[in-house]
Amino acid sequence: MKNATKSKRVVLGALAITAVLCISALSALGVSETSDQTWKAHTVKAVHTPLTPQALGGQDNILISVDNPDGDDMHPKVAIKPGGAIVVVYEKQIGMFSRTIPMVYSANGQSWTLGFEFDSADFDGSGLLSRPDISYNSQLDQFAYSVVDPIGDQYNLELYWIPGDIAGAQEIQGVGTSGVGATDHYGVSVMNVAEYMVTPYICDEPDYDLYRCPGLGYWGYPDFAHPPDGMGGFYYDGGSVTPTTPASNIECVNGGGQHMYMVMQTGEGDDAKIAFKATVTDMDQLNTAGGGPGGMDKYADIEVWPWQGFLVDAAEMTNVQVADPDVGASGNNVAIVYADTDNSYGDWDIKCAYTSTIPGEGSQYTWETSVVADNHPADETNPAVFVSGNNVFVAYVSDGNLYLVKSEDGGATWGEPEQINTEDGTVVAEERTVDIGAGGIVWTDNRNGAKDIYYAPLPSAIINVGTISGGFGVSATVTNTGTEDASAIDWTISLSGPVFVGKEASGTIDSLPAGGETTIGTGLVFGIGPTTITVTAGGATKTASGLVLGPLVLGL
Repeated sequence: MKNATKSKRVVLGALAITAVLCISALSALGVSETSDQTWKAHTVKAVHTPLTPQALGGQDNILISVDNPDGDDMHPKVAIKPGGAIVVVYEKQIGMFSRTIPMVYSANGQSWTLGFEFDSADFDGSGLLSRPDISYNSQLDQFAYSVVDPIGDQYNLELYWIPGDIAGAQEIQGVGTSGVGATDHYGVSVMNVAEYMVTPYICDEPDYDLYRCPGLGYWGYPDFAHPPDGMGGFYYDGGSVTPTTPASNIECVNGGGQHMYMVMQTGEGDDAKIAFKATVTDMDQLNTAGGGPGGMDKYADIEVWPWQGFLVDAAEMTNVQVADPDVGASGNNVAIVYADTDNSYGDWDIKCAYTSTIPGEGSQYTWETSVVADNHPADETNPAVFVSGNNVFVAYVSDGNLYLVKSEDGGATWGEPEQINTEDGTVVAEERTVDIGAGGIVWTDNRNGAKDIYYAPLPSAIINVGTISGGFGVSATVTNTGTEDASAIDWTISLSGPVFVGKEASGTIDSLPAGGETTIGTGLVFGIGPTTITVTAGGATKTASGLVLGPLVLGL
């Protein structure tokens, strides 16, 4: 790892505070403390223990937290390597002051294995770990995983790269880090851009008089280095554009399109708001220093991401509250779900703000809003969203049950909800109680007396664009990670820039079975110069940058 430059930029009113430093390579680093951060590296050995088959819950509801029958398990997150492992992380409550994070995986959603178990004692922490998140990086074939130690003295943000072949991983290395002066940490979310893990998180920064303040880190593979050139790697949000403190329920996604997104709740009760932010996924733009207010990095700094604002502001309405936002994206399709009480009954409903139009520089997002669930007078709460092409899936809790509802037009209209839990009244309604993705649905369930984590497959075909490869032309893999077969999948591959032959190719995949994979390609291309490649299949989109030299496409 080369030396990395980190910067922490915070605007308080008109005042800009910037701290810049260099750190030594983690390969030569055991423990380090600078004026900006503390670091500690740690290796975690694999467990790879099959979970007891007798404890599983059947075909439709699979109990995966089988080794903690008397303790509470909560806050699950799910990710999948298309065509590979489904991976779930969650909190395991061992005692009042002891909470670890198991990482379990499955090849088929039925039989599960405990792969790793993470403990804050590895970083001299408080014994508690909280709010894990995980996301698959197809470019690296690595899972990006992060979790917070909420009350540790240091190393509060823990980061790991997990090989895509998780079953073959014998050990992994991670780091614990935190800004000097940062205190309590309240949660983290994870997404990927190029070879970087991106982690929006929430902490206190008393030195700047910021409490429950959003922060953001960019961490490279394999050694967690920050980007080497113009951008800093570690930022706090001082609220100069959108006042975001006190923040909670922070979530993020990169759907493979032009932008990546985060949402969060700010404030509470009648003063709560749903804030969103978006920035580019192009690394050249992200790595351009400055350009924002006070000299802050226009595209990289969480405080001044070019597209941001309040999606919903309860303070501007009468007797209305909002809570529990989540965000999903696929190409240009973006959906943000949240719960609100904006109705004559005063109960909680689920709403969706959606768009398929990506604004240019100087413009802001325009959102349409639809009602996902409003079964009055029942409360519908704790939504989670997943977007695949034009299909939007939302899971939510109502009367102790977990429901799944689908939109086939980007979030404009919704079908009938389907109950997912097979035993009535057992789903726990709390923050981050459910997660949904291409790998399936996970939730917190108390049918056995304590809180447990259950899994169910997503009942749909899920089309993903996987690896984009070069050589003589461009090829890409298309996978169906859902539980149903897909048919008549339209696809296109387009290349921007000075490409004179093979600039666009298209076709139709006649059928793709559940769990299947196929390869599409352009055939011959000819050109010269940089290119952006956009692959779309079944509404799912992925982009990559490369270089065309005659008939060769390089740099992918």
